[in-house]
Amino acid sequence: MMKSFIEIYEENDLLIAKINGEIDNYVTKEFREKIDFAVLSKNIKYLIIDFKNVSFVDSSGIGFIIGRYNLMKREKGFIALCDLNDYCTKIFKISGIFRLINNYRSLDEAKKEIVNNESYRIKI
Repeated sequence: MMKSFIEIYEENDLLIAKINGEIDNYVTKEFREKIDFAVLSKNIKYLIIDFKNVSFVDSSGIGFIIGRYNLMKREKGFIALCDLNDYCTKIFKISGIFRLINNYRSLDEAKKEIVNNESYRIKI
C-alpha cells in the first residue's frame, strides 16, 4: 500500500494542497492540520486542493473537504478542487460537495479562475 501524503505550497495569494494517494481516516487529521495551519498562519484567502494523484476517497475524506470549506468560509476566502478522477467526481457529486465548491479540470484552470474571475467563485 502506498503511503498517502500532502504537499502544500504558496503561489502568489494561493495555497495549493496536492494530495497523493488515498484520503481516508488514517490521513485526514494530518492533512487537516497542515492545511489549517498554513491558511491561518499566513492569512490565505484562496485554497486549491489538487486531486491529480488521489486514487480513493472515503466518508472521512468528504468530511475533510467540507471542513476546509468551512475554514475558508470563516476566513472569508475561497476554495476550489481540481483534477478529480472519475471515481472522486462520482463520490463528490453524490455527496453534494459540488453545490458548495467549484471543481476544475486542471490546476492551471483553477488558479486562473479562482483568482481572476469573481463570477466563477461560489459565494461562501
